[in-house]
Amino acid sequence: MKIVQPEPDLNLLPVIKCWPYDGGRFLTLPLVHTIDPETGQQNTGMYRMQVFDGKTTGMHWHRHKGGAAHYEAWKRKGKKMPVTVTLGGDPVLTYAATAPLPEGFSEYMLAGFLKNEQVPLVKSHTNNIWIPESSDFVIEGYIDTAEPWRNEGPFGDHTGFYSLPDEYPVFHITRISHRKNAVYPATLVGVPPKEDQYLGHATSQIFFPLIQKLFAPEIIDMHLPAAGGFHNLALVKISKKYPGQAVKVMHALWGAGQMMFTKCIMVFSEEVNIRNPQSVLDAIDKNFSPVHDLHMSAGPYDVLDHAAQSFSHGGKAGFDCTAKTEERKISADEKTAVKHDSERLFGKSVHVIFSDHAAAESGNLFLNLSGKTDSVSKGIYIITDTRMKEASDDILLWYILAAIDPARDFSLIRSLPAEGVLVINACVYGKRAVPGGQWPAATVMSDEVIRLVDEKWESYDAGGFIESPSKRLSALKSGSYLNRK
Repeated sequence: MKIVQPEPDLNLLPVIKCWPYDGGRFLTLPLVHTIDPETGQQNTGMYRMQVFDGKTTGMHWHRHKGGAAHYEAWKRKGKKMPVTVTLGGDPVLTYAATAPLPEGFSEYMLAGFLKNEQVPLVKSHTNNIWIPESSDFVIEGYIDTAEPWRNEGPFGDHTGFYSLPDEYPVFHITRISHRKNAVYPATLVGVPPKEDQYLGHATSQIFFPLIQKLFAPEIIDMHLPAAGGFHNLALVKISKKYPGQAVKVMHALWGAGQMMFTKCIMVFSEEVNIRNPQSVLDAIDKNFSPVHDLHMSAGPYDVLDHAAQSFSHGGKAGFDCTAKTEERKISADEKTAVKHDSERLFGKSVHVIFSDHAAAESGNLFLNLSGKTDSVSKGIYIITDTRMKEASDDILLWYILAAIDPARDFSLIRSLPAEGVLVINACVYGKRAVPGGQWPAATVMSDEVIRLVDEKWESYDAGGFIESPSKRLSALKSGSYLNRK
Protein backbone atom coordinates (compact mmCIF):
# COMPACT_ATOMS: atom_id res chain seq x y z
CA MET A 1 0.00 0.00 0.00
CA LYS A 2 1.38 3.37 -1.01
CA ILE A 3 -0.49 5.52 1.52
CA VAL A 4 -0.61 4.85 5.28
CA GLN A 5 -2.84 6.82 7.64
CA PRO A 6 -0.58 8.43 10.30
CA GLU A 7 -3.25 7.60 12.87
CA PRO A 8 -5.78 4.91 11.86
CA ASP A 9 -9.28 6.38 11.70
CA LEU A 10 -12.25 4.63 10.08
CA ASN A 11 -14.14 7.90 10.10
CA LEU A 12 -12.05 8.97 7.10
CA LEU A 13 -13.72 6.25 5.02
CA PRO A 14 -17.20 6.78 3.49
CA VAL A 15 -18.79 3.99 5.54
CA ILE A 16 -22.56 3.99 5.01
CA LYS A 17 -25.62 3.56 7.19
CA CYS A 18 -27.91 1.47 5.01
CA TRP A 19 -31.39 1.48 6.63
CA PRO A 20 -33.27 3.78 9.03
CA TYR A 21 -33.08 1.48 12.06
CA ASP A 22 -29.51 0.25 11.58
CA GLY A 23 -27.49 0.46 14.78
CA GLY A 24 -24.84 2.53 13.04
CA ARG A 25 -22.57 2.54 10.01
CA PHE A 26 -21.38 -0.80 8.63
CA LEU A 27 -18.61 -2.10 6.41
CA THR A 28 -20.69 -4.34 4.14
CA LEU A 29 -18.10 -5.83 1.76
CA PRO A 30 -15.08 -6.58 3.98
CA LEU A 31 -12.77 -9.49 3.24
CA VAL A 32 -11.84 -10.67 6.74
CA HIS A 33 -8.58 -12.65 6.83
CA THR A 34 -7.84 -14.87 9.84
CA ILE A 35 -5.38 -17.67 10.57
CA ASP A 36 -5.53 -20.82 12.68
CA PRO A 37 -2.85 -20.56 15.41
CA GLU A 38 -2.20 -24.31 15.34
CA THR A 39 -2.27 -25.24 11.65
CA GLY A 40 -1.42 -21.90 10.06
CA GLN A 41 -4.35 -22.35 7.70
CA GLN A 42 -5.99 -19.11 6.57
CA ASN A 43 -9.64 -18.26 6.06
CA THR A 44 -11.22 -15.38 4.18
CA GLY A 45 -14.82 -14.60 5.06
CA MET A 46 -17.26 -11.75 4.63
CA TYR A 47 -18.67 -10.59 7.96
CA ARG A 48 -20.35 -7.23 8.40
CA MET A 49 -18.48 -4.81 10.66
CA GLN A 50 -20.31 -2.10 12.62
CA VAL A 51 -18.17 0.96 13.21
CA PHE A 52 -18.10 1.72 16.95
CA ASP A 53 -15.51 4.50 16.65
CA GLY A 54 -12.46 5.35 14.54
CA LYS A 55 -10.46 2.38 15.83
CA THR A 56 -12.97 -0.34 16.75
CA THR A 57 -15.71 -2.30 15.02
CA GLY A 58 -17.86 -5.31 15.70
CA MET A 59 -17.01 -8.60 13.99
CA HIS A 60 -20.29 -10.28 13.08
CA TRP A 61 -19.33 -13.86 12.36
CA HIS A 62 -21.64 -16.78 13.04
CA ARG A 63 -20.70 -19.93 14.91
CA HIS A 64 -20.40 -22.10 11.77
CA LYS A 65 -18.02 -19.69 9.99
CA GLY A 66 -14.27 -20.14 9.60
CA GLY A 67 -13.45 -16.89 11.37
CA ALA A 68 -15.41 -17.97 14.44
CA ALA A 69 -13.53 -21.30 14.53
CA HIS A 70 -10.20 -19.46 14.42
CA TYR A 71 -11.39 -17.15 17.21
CA GLU A 72 -12.10 -20.15 19.44
CA ALA A 73 -8.64 -21.57 18.69
CA TRP A 74 -6.93 -18.31 19.68
CA LYS A 75 -9.11 -18.08 22.79
CA ARG A 76 -8.02 -21.57 23.90
CA LYS A 77 -4.44 -20.35 23.70
CA GLY A 78 -5.29 -17.23 25.68
CA LYS A 79 -3.86 -14.95 23.00
CA LYS A 80 -4.97 -12.00 20.93
CA MET A 81 -6.18 -12.95 17.46
CA PRO A 82 -4.55 -11.21 14.47
CA VAL A 83 -7.05 -10.03 11.84
CA THR A 84 -6.45 -8.24 8.56
CA VAL A 85 -9.40 -6.84 6.60
CA THR A 86 -9.15 -5.85 2.95
CA LEU A 87 -11.60 -3.83 0.88
CA GLY A 88 -11.93 -3.75 -2.88
CA GLY A 89 -9.46 -5.08 -5.39
CA ASP A 90 -10.39 -7.65 -8.00
CA PRO A 91 -14.19 -8.24 -7.77
CA VAL A 92 -13.70 -12.01 -8.03
CA LEU A 93 -12.02 -11.89 -4.61
CA THR A 94 -15.14 -10.38 -3.06
CA TYR A 95 -17.25 -13.14 -4.56
CA ALA A 96 -14.86 -15.87 -3.39
CA ALA A 97 -15.12 -14.63 0.21
CA THR A 98 -18.88 -15.31 0.12
CA ALA A 99 -18.64 -18.76 -1.47
CA PRO A 100 -19.75 -21.83 0.57
CA LEU A 101 -16.44 -23.67 0.30
CA PRO A 102 -15.54 -26.93 2.08
CA GLU A 103 -13.44 -26.60 5.22
CA GLY A 104 -9.78 -26.14 4.33
CA PHE A 105 -10.37 -25.02 0.74
CA SER A 106 -8.78 -21.63 0.01
CA GLU A 107 -11.06 -18.84 -1.17
CA TYR A 108 -8.24 -17.60 -3.37
CA MET A 109 -7.86 -21.00 -4.97
CA LEU A 110 -11.48 -20.62 -6.07
CA ALA A 111 -10.78 -17.08 -7.29
CA GLY A 112 -7.80 -18.33 -9.30
CA PHE A 113 -9.90 -21.12 -10.77
CA LEU A 114 -12.61 -18.66 -11.84
CA LYS A 115 -10.07 -16.29 -13.43
CA ASN A 116 -7.87 -19.08 -14.78
CA GLU A 117 -4.82 -17.36 -13.31
CA GLN A 118 -3.02 -17.05 -10.00
CA VAL A 119 -4.12 -14.49 -7.41
CA PRO A 120 -1.09 -12.38 -6.41
CA LEU A 121 -0.77 -12.26 -2.61
CA VAL A 122 1.41 -10.16 -0.31
CA LYS A 123 2.13 -10.36 3.41
CA SER A 124 0.07 -8.12 5.68
CA HIS A 125 2.34 -5.43 7.13
CA THR A 126 1.70 -6.12 10.85
CA ASN A 127 0.13 -9.60 10.83
CA ASN A 128 1.49 -12.92 9.57
CA ILE A 129 -1.37 -13.17 7.09
CA TRP A 130 -1.37 -13.24 3.27
CA ILE A 131 -3.73 -10.82 1.53
CA PRO A 132 -4.54 -9.90 -2.11
CA GLU A 133 -2.08 -7.53 -3.73
CA SER A 134 -4.90 -5.78 -5.61
CA SER A 135 -6.71 -4.60 -2.45
CA ASP A 136 -7.80 -0.95 -2.36
CA PHE A 137 -7.75 -0.71 1.46
CA VAL A 138 -5.99 -2.80 4.12
CA ILE A 139 -7.19 -2.57 7.72
CA GLU A 140 -4.98 -4.41 10.21
CA GLY A 141 -5.53 -5.16 13.86
CA TYR A 142 -6.55 -7.77 16.39
CA ILE A 143 -9.35 -9.19 18.50
CA ASP A 144 -8.63 -9.59 22.21
CA THR A 145 -10.15 -13.00 22.98
CA ALA A 146 -10.27 -12.11 26.69
CA GLU A 147 -12.31 -8.96 26.06
CA PRO A 148 -16.09 -9.08 26.68
CA TRP A 149 -18.18 -9.04 23.53
CA ARG A 150 -20.05 -5.89 22.61
CA ASN A 151 -23.63 -5.26 21.51
CA GLU A 152 -23.88 -4.95 17.71
CA GLY A 153 -26.86 -4.18 15.45
CA PRO A 154 -29.66 -3.93 14.45
CA PHE A 155 -28.80 -4.29 10.77
CA GLY A 156 -31.08 -4.48 7.72
CA ASP A 157 -30.05 -7.88 6.42
CA HIS A 158 -30.34 -9.97 3.25
CA THR A 159 -33.41 -11.67 4.71
CA GLY A 160 -35.32 -8.43 4.13
CA PHE A 161 -35.65 -7.90 7.87
CA TYR A 162 -33.45 -6.35 10.52
CA SER A 163 -31.26 -8.80 12.36
CA LEU A 164 -31.60 -7.93 16.03
CA PRO A 165 -28.88 -6.62 18.35
CA ASP A 166 -26.57 -9.26 19.77
CA GLU A 167 -23.12 -9.68 21.31
CA TYR A 168 -20.07 -10.08 19.04
CA PRO A 169 -16.27 -9.76 19.33
CA VAL A 170 -14.58 -6.36 19.05
CA PHE A 171 -11.98 -5.71 16.33
CA HIS A 172 -9.23 -3.22 17.28
CA ILE A 173 -7.56 -1.38 14.40
CA THR A 174 -3.84 -0.62 14.51
CA ARG A 175 -3.10 0.32 10.89
CA ILE A 176 -5.01 1.51 7.80
CA SER A 177 -3.39 1.83 4.39
CA HIS A 178 -4.69 2.24 0.86
CA ARG A 179 -3.54 2.59 -2.70
CA LYS A 180 -3.66 5.87 -4.60
CA ASN A 181 -7.15 6.65 -5.96
CA ALA A 182 -8.58 3.77 -3.94
CA VAL A 183 -12.24 2.89 -4.46
CA TYR A 184 -14.30 2.14 -1.35
CA PRO A 185 -16.74 -0.77 -1.98
CA ALA A 186 -20.15 -1.21 -0.35
CA THR A 187 -23.37 -3.07 -0.98
CA LEU A 188 -26.98 -2.76 0.12
CA VAL A 189 -28.99 -5.81 1.13
CA GLY A 190 -32.66 -6.03 2.10
CA VAL A 191 -36.00 -7.22 0.76
CA PRO A 192 -35.17 -9.18 -2.41
CA PRO A 193 -34.26 -8.64 -5.12
CA LYS A 194 -31.12 -6.72 -4.13
CA GLU A 195 -27.49 -6.74 -5.25
CA ASP A 196 -26.65 -9.92 -3.34
CA GLN A 197 -29.14 -11.79 -5.54
CA TYR A 198 -26.47 -11.96 -8.23
CA LEU A 199 -23.88 -13.38 -5.83
CA GLY A 200 -26.41 -16.03 -4.82
CA HIS A 201 -27.21 -16.84 -8.44
CA ALA A 202 -23.50 -17.20 -9.23
CA THR A 203 -23.04 -19.52 -6.26
CA SER A 204 -25.91 -21.78 -7.28
CA GLN A 205 -24.52 -22.07 -10.82
CA ILE A 206 -20.85 -22.50 -9.87
CA PHE A 207 -21.46 -25.11 -7.18
CA PHE A 208 -24.29 -26.99 -8.88
CA PRO A 209 -21.93 -29.41 -10.68
CA LEU A 210 -20.26 -30.28 -7.36
CA ILE A 211 -23.60 -30.99 -5.68
CA GLN A 212 -24.63 -33.02 -8.71
CA LYS A 213 -21.49 -35.16 -8.78
CA LEU A 214 -20.87 -35.55 -5.05
CA PHE A 215 -24.36 -35.73 -3.54
CA ALA A 216 -27.14 -36.36 -6.06
CA PRO A 217 -26.20 -37.21 -9.67
CA GLU A 218 -29.88 -37.43 -10.65
CA ILE A 219 -30.32 -33.67 -10.26
CA ILE A 220 -30.78 -31.95 -13.63
CA ASP A 221 -31.29 -28.38 -12.44
CA MET A 222 -31.60 -26.40 -9.22
CA HIS A 223 -33.09 -22.94 -8.69
CA LEU A 224 -32.94 -20.76 -5.58
CA PRO A 225 -35.62 -18.06 -6.12
CA ALA A 226 -34.63 -14.58 -4.99
CA ALA A 227 -37.79 -14.42 -2.87
CA GLY A 228 -36.41 -17.26 -0.78
CA GLY A 229 -33.45 -15.21 0.43
CA PHE A 230 -30.98 -18.03 -0.43
CA HIS A 231 -32.03 -20.36 2.39
CA ASN A 232 -35.83 -20.53 2.44
CA LEU A 233 -36.67 -22.31 -0.81
CA ALA A 234 -34.93 -24.57 -3.32
CA LEU A 235 -36.59 -25.89 -6.49
CA VAL A 236 -34.93 -29.04 -7.82
CA LYS A 237 -35.46 -30.98 -11.05
CA ILE A 238 -34.39 -34.63 -11.21
CA SER A 239 -34.30 -37.55 -13.59
CA LYS A 240 -36.60 -39.84 -11.66
CA LYS A 241 -36.02 -43.59 -11.96
CA TYR A 242 -37.66 -45.11 -8.87
CA PRO A 243 -40.21 -44.38 -6.10
CA GLY A 244 -38.89 -42.34 -3.19
CA GLN A 245 -36.04 -40.85 -5.20
CA ALA A 246 -37.23 -37.31 -4.51
CA VAL A 247 -36.98 -37.94 -0.76
CA LYS A 248 -33.46 -39.28 -1.19
CA VAL A 249 -32.52 -36.05 -3.01
CA MET A 250 -34.06 -33.86 -0.28
CA HIS A 251 -31.93 -35.44 2.42
CA ALA A 252 -28.82 -35.40 0.24
CA LEU A 253 -29.22 -31.65 -0.18
CA TRP A 254 -29.89 -31.04 3.52
CA GLY A 255 -26.55 -32.74 4.12
CA ALA A 256 -24.62 -30.74 1.51
CA GLY A 257 -22.66 -27.88 3.10
CA GLN A 258 -24.68 -24.69 3.49
CA MET A 259 -27.68 -26.34 1.82
CA MET A 260 -28.27 -27.57 5.38
CA PHE A 261 -29.97 -24.21 6.06
CA THR A 262 -32.61 -24.70 3.35
CA LYS A 263 -36.09 -24.52 4.87
CA CYS A 264 -38.22 -25.89 2.01
CA ILE A 265 -37.16 -28.13 -0.88
CA MET A 266 -39.53 -28.89 -3.75
CA VAL A 267 -38.52 -31.69 -6.14
CA PHE A 268 -39.91 -31.98 -9.68
CA SER A 269 -39.63 -34.34 -12.63
CA GLU A 270 -37.58 -33.51 -15.71
CA GLU A 271 -40.55 -32.28 -17.79
CA VAL A 272 -41.06 -29.32 -15.42
CA ASN A 273 -39.43 -25.93 -16.02
CA ILE A 274 -38.52 -24.99 -12.45
CA ARG A 275 -37.76 -21.41 -13.53
CA ASN A 276 -41.30 -20.93 -14.83
CA PRO A 277 -43.85 -20.26 -12.03
CA GLN A 278 -46.80 -21.62 -13.99
CA SER A 279 -44.97 -24.85 -14.81
CA VAL A 280 -44.15 -25.25 -11.11
CA LEU A 281 -47.76 -24.61 -10.04
CA ASP A 282 -49.08 -27.07 -12.63
CA ALA A 283 -46.76 -29.76 -11.28
CA ILE A 284 -47.83 -29.08 -7.68
CA ASP A 285 -51.47 -29.40 -8.67
CA LYS A 286 -50.91 -32.57 -10.68
CA ASN A 287 -48.33 -34.42 -8.58
CA PHE A 288 -48.40 -33.24 -4.94
CA SER A 289 -50.51 -34.97 -2.31
CA PRO A 290 -50.16 -33.43 1.16
CA VAL A 291 -50.81 -36.79 2.83
CA HIS A 292 -48.29 -38.79 0.81
CA ASP A 293 -45.78 -36.28 -0.57
CA LEU A 294 -45.00 -33.93 2.33
CA HIS A 295 -41.82 -35.04 4.11
CA MET A 296 -40.95 -33.27 7.36
CA SER A 297 -37.53 -33.07 8.95
CA ALA A 298 -35.51 -30.73 11.17
CA GLY A 299 -32.05 -29.27 11.23
CA PRO A 300 -29.86 -26.16 11.32
CA TYR A 301 -31.23 -22.75 10.32
CA ASP A 302 -29.42 -19.62 9.29
CA VAL A 303 -28.93 -17.71 12.55
CA LEU A 304 -30.64 -14.73 10.90
CA ASP A 305 -33.89 -16.68 10.51
CA HIS A 306 -36.15 -15.12 13.14
CA ALA A 307 -39.10 -17.44 12.37
CA ALA A 308 -37.38 -20.47 13.91
CA GLN A 309 -38.88 -21.93 17.09
CA SER A 310 -35.41 -22.05 18.63
CA PHE A 311 -32.22 -20.19 17.78
CA SER A 312 -30.61 -21.49 14.56
CA HIS A 313 -32.67 -24.69 14.52
CA GLY A 314 -36.09 -25.54 13.14
CA GLY A 315 -38.29 -27.61 10.91
CA LYS A 316 -37.70 -28.56 7.28
CA ALA A 317 -40.30 -29.41 4.66
CA GLY A 318 -39.76 -31.46 1.53
CA PHE A 319 -42.39 -31.49 -1.24
CA ASP A 320 -42.29 -34.43 -3.64
CA CYS A 321 -43.83 -32.90 -6.76
CA THR A 322 -42.44 -35.50 -9.14
CA ALA A 323 -44.66 -37.50 -11.47
CA LYS A 324 -45.72 -40.63 -9.65
CA THR A 325 -44.78 -43.89 -11.33
CA GLU A 326 -45.78 -47.29 -10.08
CA GLU A 327 -45.89 -46.21 -6.42
CA ARG A 328 -49.11 -44.19 -6.66
CA LYS A 329 -51.22 -42.06 -8.93
CA ILE A 330 -52.55 -38.70 -7.72
CA SER A 331 -56.31 -38.38 -7.92
CA ALA A 332 -57.28 -36.22 -10.88
CA ASP A 333 -60.89 -35.72 -9.76
CA GLU A 334 -62.04 -32.14 -10.09
CA LYS A 335 -63.35 -30.86 -6.78
CA THR A 336 -64.39 -27.43 -5.59
CA ALA A 337 -62.15 -25.91 -2.94
CA VAL A 338 -63.41 -24.04 0.09
CA LYS A 339 -63.95 -20.42 -0.93
CA HIS A 340 -62.85 -17.49 1.19
CA ASP A 341 -63.79 -13.83 0.91
CA SER A 342 -60.15 -12.76 1.08
CA GLU A 343 -57.94 -15.11 -0.86
CA ARG A 344 -55.55 -15.29 -3.80
CA LEU A 345 -55.32 -18.48 -5.85
CA PHE A 346 -52.10 -19.71 -7.43
CA GLY A 347 -52.68 -22.41 -10.00
CA LYS A 348 -55.53 -24.69 -9.01
CA SER A 349 -54.47 -25.84 -5.57
CA VAL A 350 -52.40 -23.19 -3.74
CA HIS A 351 -54.69 -20.83 -1.81
CA VAL A 352 -53.45 -17.78 0.11
CA ILE A 353 -55.95 -16.50 2.68
CA PHE A 354 -55.44 -13.04 4.20
CA SER A 355 -56.38 -12.80 7.87
CA ASP A 356 -55.00 -11.45 11.13
CA HIS A 357 -56.47 -14.37 13.07
CA ALA A 358 -54.42 -17.37 12.03
CA ALA A 359 -55.57 -19.68 14.81
CA ALA A 360 -59.24 -18.98 14.15
CA GLU A 361 -58.79 -19.35 10.39
CA SER A 362 -56.97 -22.64 10.86
CA GLY A 363 -59.81 -23.90 13.02
CA ASN A 364 -62.41 -22.83 10.48
CA LEU A 365 -60.48 -24.51 7.69
CA PHE A 366 -60.26 -27.72 9.69
CA LEU A 367 -64.01 -27.72 10.27
CA ASN A 368 -64.74 -26.90 6.64
CA LEU A 369 -62.25 -29.28 5.10
CA SER A 370 -62.25 -32.43 7.19
CA GLY A 371 -64.54 -35.17 6.05
CA LYS A 372 -66.03 -33.46 2.99
CA THR A 373 -65.48 -35.75 0.05
CA ASP A 374 -67.70 -33.95 -2.43
CA SER A 375 -66.68 -30.33 -2.07
CA VAL A 376 -62.99 -30.19 -1.21
CA SER A 377 -59.95 -30.53 -3.41
CA LYS A 378 -56.50 -31.53 -2.28
CA GLY A 379 -54.22 -28.55 -1.96
CA ILE A 380 -52.28 -26.09 0.13
CA TYR A 381 -53.99 -23.35 2.15
CA ILE A 382 -51.66 -20.58 3.37
CA ILE A 383 -52.93 -18.06 5.93
CA THR A 384 -51.01 -14.80 6.09
CA ASP A 385 -51.48 -11.29 7.44
CA THR A 386 -54.12 -8.96 5.99
CA ARG A 387 -51.57 -6.22 5.42
CA MET A 388 -50.09 -8.32 2.59
CA LYS A 389 -53.33 -8.43 0.61
CA GLU A 390 -52.13 -5.90 -1.99
CA ALA A 391 -48.56 -7.20 -2.20
CA SER A 392 -47.14 -8.40 -5.51
CA ASP A 393 -46.71 -12.14 -5.93
CA ASP A 394 -42.93 -12.08 -5.41
CA ILE A 395 -43.16 -9.98 -2.24
CA LEU A 396 -45.96 -12.21 -0.94
CA LEU A 397 -43.82 -15.32 -1.47
CA TRP A 398 -40.88 -13.67 0.31
CA TYR A 399 -43.09 -12.73 3.28
CA ILE A 400 -44.64 -16.20 3.58
CA LEU A 401 -41.31 -18.03 3.46
CA ALA A 402 -39.79 -15.67 6.02
CA ALA A 403 -42.70 -16.15 8.45
CA ILE A 404 -42.73 -19.95 8.75
CA ASP A 405 -41.07 -22.73 10.66
CA PRO A 406 -42.59 -25.90 9.14
CA ALA A 407 -42.35 -27.75 12.46
CA ARG A 408 -44.65 -25.20 14.09
CA ASP A 409 -46.68 -23.84 11.20
CA PHE A 410 -47.62 -26.83 9.02
CA SER A 411 -50.84 -28.70 9.80
CA LEU A 412 -51.98 -31.69 7.77
CA ILE A 413 -55.72 -32.29 7.58
CA ARG A 414 -56.24 -35.94 6.77
CA SER A 415 -59.71 -35.44 5.39
CA LEU A 416 -61.66 -38.14 3.63
CA PRO A 417 -60.29 -37.09 0.24
CA ALA A 418 -57.30 -39.39 -0.05
CA GLU A 419 -54.83 -36.62 -0.82
CA GLY A 420 -55.55 -34.44 2.23
CA VAL A 421 -54.96 -30.72 2.73
CA LEU A 422 -51.92 -28.83 4.03
CA VAL A 423 -52.63 -25.68 6.09
CA ILE A 424 -49.73 -23.28 6.63
CA ASN A 425 -49.77 -20.49 9.22
CA ALA A 426 -47.68 -17.74 7.61
CA CYS A 427 -48.96 -14.97 9.88
CA VAL A 428 -46.55 -12.86 11.87
CA TYR A 429 -49.06 -11.65 14.44
CA GLY A 430 -49.30 -13.96 17.42
CA LYS A 431 -45.88 -15.56 16.92
CA ARG A 432 -42.71 -15.16 18.88
CA ALA A 433 -39.51 -14.66 16.93
CA VAL A 434 -35.96 -15.57 17.92
CA PRO A 435 -33.83 -14.22 19.41
CA GLY A 436 -35.67 -12.37 22.17
CA GLY A 437 -39.21 -13.10 21.06
CA GLN A 438 -39.50 -9.86 19.09
CA TRP A 439 -40.49 -9.91 15.43
CA PRO A 440 -38.13 -7.64 13.45
CA ALA A 441 -39.04 -4.86 11.07
CA ALA A 442 -38.71 -5.18 7.31
CA THR A 443 -36.09 -3.08 5.56
CA VAL A 444 -38.18 -0.17 4.28
CA MET A 445 -36.57 3.18 3.50
CA SER A 446 -37.76 6.28 5.34
CA ASP A 447 -40.11 8.72 3.61
CA GLU A 448 -37.52 11.48 4.05
CA VAL A 449 -34.80 9.61 2.16
CA ILE A 450 -37.24 8.58 -0.59
CA ARG A 451 -38.29 12.22 -1.00
CA LEU A 452 -34.69 13.47 -1.15
CA VAL A 453 -33.68 10.88 -3.75
CA ASP A 454 -36.74 11.67 -5.86
CA GLU A 455 -35.93 15.39 -5.75
CA LYS A 456 -32.28 14.88 -6.70
CA TRP A 457 -32.80 12.12 -9.26
CA GLU A 458 -31.95 14.20 -12.34
CA SER A 459 -28.66 15.33 -10.78
CA TYR A 460 -27.55 11.70 -10.39
CA ASP A 461 -27.44 11.23 -14.19
CA ALA A 462 -28.74 7.69 -13.66
CA GLY A 463 -31.15 7.50 -16.58
CA GLY A 464 -34.93 7.48 -16.46
CA PHE A 465 -36.64 7.92 -13.12
CA ILE A 466 -37.06 4.75 -11.03
CA GLU A 467 -39.54 4.71 -8.18
CA SER A 468 -38.24 3.60 -4.80
CA PRO A 469 -38.79 -0.16 -4.27
CA SER A 470 -39.73 0.69 -0.68
CA LYS A 471 -42.98 2.26 -1.84
CA ARG A 472 -44.47 -1.15 -2.57
CA LEU A 473 -43.55 -2.20 0.97
CA SER A 474 -45.42 0.58 2.75
CA ALA A 475 -47.68 -1.96 4.49
CA LEU A 476 -44.62 -3.25 6.37
CA LYS A 477 -43.72 0.04 8.01
CA SER A 478 -45.64 -0.89 11.15
CA GLY A 479 -46.10 -3.91 13.36
CA SER A 480 -42.55 -4.35 14.63
CA TYR A 481 -40.89 -3.53 17.91
CA LEU A 482 -38.44 -1.34 15.98
CA ASN A 483 -41.05 0.99 14.53
CA ARG A 484 -44.14 0.50 16.66
CA LYS A 485 -45.62 3.88 17.50
